[in-house]
Amino acid sequence: MGGLTSLLLLLCVGVTVSAVLDLQKRIIGGDNCLDNQRMYHVKLINEVDLLECGGSLLKNNWILTAAHCWMWGMKAVVAVHPGAKLKTVVITAPPVMYGDNQNRIHDIMLLKLPPLDNLPKITPVDLPVDCTKKPKPGDTVQIAGYGVTKTKGPNNERDLEGGEADKLQCANIKLTDCTKLKKIMSDDELTSYNHFLCGETSKVDLSQGDSGGGVMVGNMIYGVFSFMGDAEKAHAADVGFMDVCEYKKWIEDTTPK
Repeated sequence: MGGLTSLLLLLCVGVTVSAVLDLQKRIIGGDNCLDNQRMYHVKLINEVDLLECGGSLLKNNWILTAAHCWMWGMKAVVAVHPGAKLKTVVITAPPVMYGDNQNRIHDIMLLKLPPLDNLPKITPVDLPVDCTKKPKPGDTVQIAGYGVTKTKGPNNERDLEGGEADKLQCANIKLTDCTKLKKIMSDDELTSYNHFLCGETSKVDLSQGDSGGGVMVGNMIYGVFSFMGDAEKAHAADVGFMDVCEYKKWIEDTTPK
């Protein structure tokens, strides 16, 4: 099942893409982010205030995240760092998802926030200036999220019931050439046509709740966390990030100045 019609049908009946694909992931092997890091990070929570995904604030009124994170009644929590005054808002505007010329939805999404009053000044993320110089395999990027930080059992099984971290977790991960991940995902029609960066680092991984989080170099966003190659065990396969450079024009056209 793929394509715009199938995806929108799932959303209309109240089934999230994350429930179908089980793509949401969490940071494993990270450390508490510094209080002045990632002030643009957004928590996306459900109707009962449970963590669903992450996102990155663009231009103070748009969130860049993964399309499979969408659900009805979703709320965004901004200013999530320690000491900041939390602001929770319900997402009321329809999501904007990228659809290609074959009518297929890619796993990248923009959410428009309502006006935010009495919010501390937050510096939003920057889009890449020169995509000819984007990070390449072997380069280190930073990831972050609020999910479970540990595995369970002798084989690094994922702990899907572990709850969210108390503080935003940051970690560095190296990009790979995607050879292994593309082979794993080659038969998955809902991901194979997307534009990805890939990453893998020993003892660092992602899990449920971190989907949609930004892949950063400094304050510049180059990726949006989407999925991983092994849903059962950590550190067993690469993870996939939506390649922001491939969607940059769409982002800029959707979020005009």
